[in-house]
Amino acid sequence: TLGFRGEALPSIAACAELSILSREKDATETYEWCEGKVSTTTFGNFHAARHGTRIQVRSLFSEIPVRLKFLKSATSEVAAIREWIERLALTNPGVSFKLETDARTLLHFRAEDEASRVARVLGSNVDFPVVTEEVIEAGPIRARMHWIQGATSPQMRKMVQAVNGRAVRDRLLSQAILVPFRQALLPGQFPWLALFLEAPPALIDVNVHPTKTELRFLNASQIFRTVERLGEGMIAKHGSIGFAASAPRPGLTSSSSTDSFLSLSANGSDSFLGTQPAFFATASEK
Repeated sequence: TLGFRGEALPSIAACAELSILSREKDATETYEWCEGKVSTTTFGNFHAARHGTRIQVRSLFSEIPVRLKFLKSATSEVAAIREWIERLALTNPGVSFKLETDARTLLHFRAEDEASRVARVLGSNVDFPVVTEEVIEAGPIRARMHWIQGATSPQMRKMVQAVNGRAVRDRLLSQAILVPFRQALLPGQFPWLALFLEAPPALIDVNVHPTKTELRFLNASQIFRTVERLGEGMIAKHGSIGFAASAPRPGLTSSSSTDSFLSLSANGSDSFLGTQPAFFATASEK
Protein backbone atom coordinates (compact mmCIF):
# COMPACT_ATOMS: atom_id res chain seq x y z
CA THR A 1 0.00 0.00 0.00
CA LEU A 2 3.08 2.29 -0.06
CA GLY A 3 2.40 3.32 3.53
CA PHE A 4 -1.24 4.24 2.98
CA ARG A 5 -3.48 3.29 5.90
CA GLY A 6 -7.13 2.43 5.37
CA GLU A 7 -8.34 4.23 8.49
CA ALA A 8 -7.58 7.52 6.72
CA LEU A 9 -10.37 6.93 4.18
CA PRO A 10 -13.24 8.31 6.33
CA SER A 11 -11.27 11.50 6.97
CA ILE A 12 -10.53 11.89 3.27
CA ALA A 13 -14.16 11.24 2.35
CA ALA A 14 -15.24 13.96 4.78
CA CYS A 15 -13.35 16.68 2.94
CA ALA A 16 -13.27 15.48 -0.70
CA GLU A 17 -15.10 13.47 -3.34
CA LEU A 18 -14.06 9.84 -2.83
CA SER A 19 -14.82 6.73 -4.87
CA ILE A 20 -13.52 3.17 -4.54
CA LEU A 21 -13.57 0.55 -7.30
CA SER A 22 -12.59 -3.00 -6.34
CA ARG A 23 -12.64 -6.50 -7.78
CA GLU A 24 -11.45 -9.73 -6.18
CA LYS A 25 -9.35 -12.24 -8.09
CA ASP A 26 -11.41 -14.37 -10.50
CA ALA A 27 -14.58 -12.44 -9.58
CA THR A 28 -17.11 -11.64 -12.32
CA GLU A 29 -18.35 -8.38 -10.81
CA THR A 30 -16.69 -5.15 -9.78
CA TYR A 31 -17.98 -3.23 -6.77
CA GLU A 32 -17.93 0.56 -6.62
CA TRP A 33 -18.46 2.79 -3.59
CA CYS A 34 -19.36 6.41 -4.33
CA GLU A 35 -21.16 9.02 -2.21
CA GLY A 36 -22.03 6.45 0.44
CA LYS A 37 -23.64 3.99 -2.00
CA VAL A 38 -22.35 0.63 -3.25
CA SER A 39 -23.10 -0.57 -6.77
CA THR A 40 -21.88 -3.36 -9.04
CA THR A 41 -20.38 -2.98 -12.49
CA THR A 42 -18.75 -5.28 -15.01
CA PHE A 43 -15.73 -3.13 -15.74
CA GLY A 44 -12.80 -1.58 -13.93
CA ASN A 45 -9.39 -0.19 -14.85
CA PHE A 46 -6.74 -1.94 -12.78
CA HIS A 47 -3.66 -1.11 -14.87
CA ALA A 48 -3.27 -4.26 -16.97
CA ALA A 49 -4.44 -6.51 -14.10
CA ARG A 50 -7.81 -8.25 -13.81
CA HIS A 51 -8.30 -7.49 -10.14
CA GLY A 52 -7.33 -4.95 -7.53
CA THR A 53 -8.57 -1.75 -5.91
CA ARG A 54 -8.62 1.79 -7.27
CA ILE A 55 -9.13 4.71 -4.89
CA GLN A 56 -9.95 8.03 -6.54
CA VAL A 57 -9.95 11.38 -4.74
CA ARG A 58 -11.24 14.56 -6.36
CA SER A 59 -11.46 18.18 -5.17
CA LEU A 60 -9.48 17.77 -1.97
CA PHE A 61 -10.71 20.14 0.79
CA SER A 62 -13.64 21.25 -1.39
CA GLU A 63 -16.05 20.22 1.37
CA ILE A 64 -14.19 22.26 4.00
CA PRO A 65 -13.36 25.65 2.45
CA VAL A 66 -11.73 26.93 5.64
CA ARG A 67 -8.86 24.49 5.07
CA LEU A 68 -7.98 26.20 1.79
CA LYS A 69 -6.24 29.02 3.66
CA PHE A 70 -3.67 26.52 4.95
CA LEU A 71 -2.60 25.55 1.44
CA LYS A 72 0.57 27.19 0.15
CA SER A 73 1.23 28.44 -3.37
CA ALA A 74 0.74 26.08 -6.30
CA THR A 75 4.51 25.91 -6.77
CA SER A 76 5.11 24.89 -3.17
CA GLU A 77 2.35 22.29 -3.15
CA VAL A 78 3.57 20.68 -6.37
CA ALA A 79 7.15 20.65 -5.05
CA ALA A 80 6.01 18.89 -1.87
CA ILE A 81 4.07 16.31 -3.87
CA ARG A 82 7.05 15.74 -6.14
CA GLU A 83 9.42 15.16 -3.21
CA TRP A 84 6.97 12.71 -1.65
CA ILE A 85 6.64 10.73 -4.89
CA GLU A 86 10.40 10.68 -5.40
CA ARG A 87 10.85 9.09 -1.98
CA LEU A 88 8.14 6.54 -2.72
CA ALA A 89 9.84 5.78 -6.03
CA LEU A 90 13.22 5.26 -4.38
CA THR A 91 11.85 2.77 -1.88
CA ASN A 92 9.74 0.94 -4.49
CA PRO A 93 11.90 0.56 -7.62
CA GLY A 94 9.69 -2.24 -8.94
CA VAL A 95 6.71 0.13 -9.20
CA SER A 96 6.15 2.53 -12.09
CA PHE A 97 5.38 6.15 -11.11
CA LYS A 98 4.09 9.06 -13.16
CA LEU A 99 3.37 12.61 -11.98
CA GLU A 100 1.64 15.14 -14.22
CA THR A 101 0.52 18.71 -13.63
CA ASP A 102 -1.58 20.68 -16.11
CA ALA A 103 -1.01 17.94 -18.71
CA ARG A 104 2.78 18.26 -18.34
CA THR A 105 4.88 15.31 -17.15
CA LEU A 106 7.06 16.14 -14.17
CA LEU A 107 8.19 12.63 -13.31
CA HIS A 108 8.00 9.32 -15.10
CA PHE A 109 9.82 6.34 -13.60
CA ARG A 110 9.42 2.89 -15.11
CA ALA A 111 9.94 -0.25 -13.04
CA GLU A 112 13.69 -0.93 -12.72
CA ASP A 113 16.37 -2.15 -10.34
CA GLU A 114 17.29 -0.23 -7.20
CA ALA A 115 20.59 1.28 -8.39
CA SER A 116 19.03 2.49 -11.65
CA ARG A 117 16.14 4.08 -9.75
CA VAL A 118 18.56 5.94 -7.45
CA ALA A 119 20.48 7.27 -10.46
CA ARG A 120 17.27 8.37 -12.15
CA VAL A 121 15.71 10.08 -9.12
CA LEU A 122 18.74 11.68 -7.49
CA GLY A 123 21.01 12.20 -10.47
CA SER A 124 18.69 12.88 -13.39
CA ASN A 125 20.63 15.98 -14.52
CA VAL A 126 24.18 14.67 -14.08
CA ASP A 127 26.14 11.72 -15.35
CA PHE A 128 28.39 10.86 -12.44
CA PRO A 129 28.96 7.16 -11.69
CA VAL A 130 26.78 5.37 -9.17
CA VAL A 131 28.73 3.15 -6.78
CA THR A 132 27.12 0.64 -4.44
CA GLU A 133 28.33 -1.06 -1.27
CA GLU A 134 26.64 -3.27 1.30
CA VAL A 135 27.48 -4.54 4.79
CA ILE A 136 25.75 -7.18 6.89
CA GLU A 137 26.02 -7.14 10.67
CA ALA A 138 24.82 -9.50 13.37
CA GLY A 139 21.23 -9.02 14.31
CA PRO A 140 20.76 -9.33 11.37
CA ILE A 141 21.31 -5.77 10.17
CA ARG A 142 21.83 -5.07 6.48
CA ALA A 143 22.92 -1.65 5.21
CA ARG A 144 23.21 -0.80 1.52
CA MET A 145 24.28 2.53 0.03
CA HIS A 146 24.08 3.87 -3.52
CA TRP A 147 26.27 6.95 -3.94
CA ILE A 148 26.33 9.28 -6.95
CA GLN A 149 30.05 9.77 -6.73
CA GLY A 150 31.18 13.35 -7.20
CA ALA A 151 27.76 15.03 -7.02
CA THR A 152 27.18 17.34 -4.05
CA SER A 153 24.83 20.12 -3.01
CA PRO A 154 24.60 22.63 -0.12
CA GLN A 155 21.40 20.97 1.17
CA MET A 156 20.70 17.50 2.56
CA ARG A 157 17.68 16.94 0.32
CA LYS A 158 19.58 14.45 -1.85
CA MET A 159 20.59 12.35 1.15
CA VAL A 160 17.75 9.81 1.26
CA GLN A 161 17.26 7.25 3.99
CA ALA A 162 14.99 4.20 3.99
CA VAL A 163 14.49 1.75 6.84
CA ASN A 164 12.69 -1.51 6.13
CA GLY A 165 11.27 -0.08 2.93
CA ARG A 166 9.99 3.20 4.43
CA ALA A 167 11.54 6.59 3.60
CA VAL A 168 12.59 8.38 6.80
CA ARG A 169 14.55 11.44 7.96
CA ASP A 170 16.43 10.23 10.98
CA ARG A 171 19.04 12.39 12.73
CA LEU A 172 21.12 9.41 13.87
CA LEU A 173 21.40 8.04 10.34
CA SER A 174 22.23 11.49 8.93
CA GLN A 175 25.08 11.93 11.38
CA ALA A 176 26.40 8.43 10.72
CA ILE A 177 26.44 9.14 6.98
CA LEU A 178 28.17 12.50 7.36
CA VAL A 179 31.03 11.36 9.62
CA PRO A 180 33.10 9.78 6.80
CA PHE A 181 31.97 12.24 4.13
CA ARG A 182 33.02 15.35 6.10
CA GLN A 183 36.63 14.44 5.39
CA ALA A 184 35.98 13.76 1.72
CA LEU A 185 33.86 16.75 0.66
CA LEU A 186 34.20 20.52 0.81
CA PRO A 187 32.73 22.23 3.90
CA GLY A 188 29.00 22.85 3.56
CA GLN A 189 28.56 20.25 0.83
CA PHE A 190 26.47 17.09 1.19
CA PRO A 191 26.62 13.91 -0.93
CA TRP A 192 23.90 12.59 -3.21
CA LEU A 193 23.13 9.09 -1.96
CA ALA A 194 20.46 6.68 -0.84
CA LEU A 195 20.88 4.54 2.28
CA PHE A 196 18.74 1.41 2.63
CA LEU A 197 18.75 -0.14 6.08
CA GLU A 198 17.10 -3.42 6.97
CA ALA A 199 16.76 -4.47 10.62
CA PRO A 200 14.40 -6.60 12.71
CA PRO A 201 11.24 -4.58 13.51
CA ALA A 202 11.65 -5.44 17.20
CA LEU A 203 14.77 -3.22 17.26
CA ILE A 204 12.97 -0.14 15.87
CA ASP A 205 10.40 2.17 17.45
CA VAL A 206 8.48 3.86 14.62
CA ASN A 207 6.04 5.74 16.86
CA VAL A 208 8.34 8.66 17.60
CA HIS A 209 6.66 11.09 15.20
CA PRO A 210 3.10 11.19 13.74
CA THR A 211 4.46 11.05 10.18
CA LYS A 212 6.60 7.97 11.02
CA THR A 213 9.66 9.68 9.50
CA GLU A 214 11.69 9.65 12.72
CA LEU A 215 12.85 6.48 14.45
CA ARG A 216 14.37 5.27 17.69
CA PHE A 217 16.73 2.30 17.53
CA LEU A 218 17.14 -0.11 20.43
CA ASN A 219 20.76 -0.69 19.38
CA ALA A 220 21.55 2.85 18.23
CA SER A 221 25.33 2.54 18.65
CA GLN A 222 25.48 -0.57 16.46
CA ILE A 223 23.32 1.08 13.79
CA PHE A 224 25.49 4.21 13.85
CA ARG A 225 28.73 2.23 13.53
CA THR A 226 27.31 0.04 10.74
CA VAL A 227 26.35 3.04 8.60
CA GLU A 228 29.58 4.88 9.42
CA ARG A 229 31.70 1.86 8.44
CA LEU A 230 29.71 1.49 5.21
CA GLY A 231 30.53 5.08 4.21
CA GLU A 232 34.17 4.73 5.18
CA GLY A 233 34.53 1.55 3.15
CA MET A 234 32.86 3.11 0.13
CA ILE A 235 35.17 6.14 0.12
CA ALA A 236 38.26 3.98 0.73
CA LYS A 237 37.35 1.68 -2.15
CA HIS A 238 36.10 4.16 -4.74
CA GLY A 239 37.66 7.48 -3.73
CA SER A 240 35.79 10.70 -3.09
CA ILE A 241 35.60 12.13 -6.62
CA GLY A 242 33.65 10.82 -9.59
CA PHE A 243 34.11 11.88 -13.20
CA ALA A 244 31.09 12.79 -15.28
CA ALA A 245 30.73 11.62 -18.87
CA SER A 246 30.78 14.16 -21.68
CA ALA A 247 27.04 13.92 -22.39
CA PRO A 248 24.57 14.67 -19.57
CA ARG A 249 21.89 12.19 -18.69
CA PRO A 250 18.50 13.33 -20.00
CA GLY A 251 16.77 15.11 -17.15
CA LEU A 252 13.19 15.27 -16.08
CA THR A 253 11.12 18.31 -16.72
CA SER A 254 10.02 20.64 -13.95
CA SER A 255 6.95 22.79 -13.66
CA SER A 256 5.11 25.04 -11.23
CA SER A 257 1.57 24.24 -12.34
CA THR A 258 -1.46 23.65 -10.19
CA ASP A 259 -3.37 20.39 -10.74
CA SER A 260 -1.25 17.34 -9.86
CA PHE A 261 -1.77 13.73 -10.88
CA LEU A 262 -0.13 10.46 -9.84
CA SER A 263 -0.43 7.05 -11.42
CA LEU A 264 1.48 4.01 -10.19
CA SER A 265 1.36 0.38 -11.13
CA ALA A 266 2.92 -2.54 -9.31
CA ASN A 267 3.17 -4.56 -12.49
CA GLY A 268 5.46 -2.09 -14.25
CA SER A 269 2.84 -0.76 -16.65
CA ASP A 270 2.17 2.95 -16.94
CA SER A 271 -1.21 4.57 -17.00
CA PHE A 272 -2.94 7.83 -16.21
CA LEU A 273 -6.38 8.43 -14.82
CA GLY A 274 -8.90 11.20 -14.66
CA THR A 275 -9.45 14.78 -15.63
CA GLN A 276 -8.60 18.00 -13.84
CA PRO A 277 -8.75 18.81 -11.03
CA ALA A 278 -7.94 15.54 -9.28
CA PHE A 279 -5.20 13.49 -7.64
CA PHE A 280 -5.08 9.73 -8.14
CA ALA A 281 -2.99 6.91 -6.69
CA THR A 282 -3.56 3.32 -7.78
CA ALA A 283 -1.67 0.05 -7.54
CA SER A 284 -2.42 -3.40 -8.82
CA GLU A 285 -1.04 -6.90 -9.07
CA LYS A 286 -0.32 -8.81 -12.21
